[in-house]
Amino acid sequence: ILSAHQSLQDASAMVMDMEDGCTQVPGLTWPTCKCQSCQGGALAGGLEIPGPWIDEYTQRVEIAIVAYNQHYGLLSRVSVNFFFNRGGRIHQLLDVQSGRLNNFSGNILTIGFMILCDVLWIFGWTKLLAAEAKEMVNVISSSNETWWKALLWEYLAFWNIIDWLSLSCAFAVLTTYIRMELEAGTASQVMSSNVVSGGARQQLINSSSAIFDAVESFVRAEGDFRLALLFFPLLVMLRLFKSFHAQPRLAVVTKTLTAASQDLLHFSIVMVSVYVCLAVAAVVLFGEDVEEFSTLDRAAMTCFRVLLGEYDWDQMASVGRVLAGIWLWFFVVIIDLLLLNM
Repeated sequence: ILSAHQSLQDASAMVMDMEDGCTQVPGLTWPTCKCQSCQGGALAGGLEIPGPWIDEYTQRVEIAIVAYNQHYGLLSRVSVNFFFNRGGRIHQLLDVQSGRLNNFSGNILTIGFMILCDVLWIFGWTKLLAAEAKEMVNVISSSNETWWKALLWEYLAFWNIIDWLSLSCAFAVLTTYIRMELEAGTASQVMSSNVVSGGARQQLINSSSAIFDAVESFVRAEGDFRLALLFFPLLVMLRLFKSFHAQPRLAVVTKTLTAASQDLLHFSIVMVSVYVCLAVAAVVLFGEDVEEFSTLDRAAMTCFRVLLGEYDWDQMASVGRVLAGIWLWFFVVIIDLLLLNM
């Protein structure tokens, strides 16, 4: 929207002034500061302080665009993020968040099959909700205790908790889907009403801000919907174990886990303690030079890949072959050869 109404020289001048904070204006060819960030300033502690928008306190810079694929009805927010760490390294991250404006477009047979599956899905979880509610009523009515004691001592069990977690997750999937559809309609309406071909610069900025806000809300809702869908099949998997528990041959796995639960708990305490110590050591040793070990969460995931034998020795050896070899020997001997073979 803005690039067609601003020359390359003006855009370059604005970027340079945004970096310098108007301190270099007298020495340049343009007489006034073009960035406008020195007037409002950057955010520091929730307050606007006059000065350049990027300084020694900046942790992240994001450049984003909005793209729309009319053929697939796909609305995307594409962003390039630059993260500044205290060691001076700049990490780059390309992030693409997309979502369909209309999930029920396409072949009529495909749409009909989707609607049928949705109806059966809602019917199945409604039936489960009714069954759990009926069981709760029966427990309360047949118990001599008060209702909350009856639920706590006679109804509440592991498999009932799994059922209610599944119902909660199904409700989260449904609500996040409704929110995503509402945000999709809002984004479509905002885009159609704010795309203008001319006008003052401030009007174009306002239109661009409105479009970005609507698209960000839409892709955030789509991300929440996918997050709810992530946990749903995991809970369904646990409900399958409940079904397997009723058949002796299929219940071998669940009975084995139940019998070994105490041993697994004590082993997990030792395993997690040693694993975290080695991950912290990896951050201290490799964090400044190897991106995969730059933070504790990244190091924990990279250590798991080392556990499976997948690692880049040349990159790890960049900090020193001796130190890298000592850490790798400690990790392989203690985790792989000792703990996992106990």
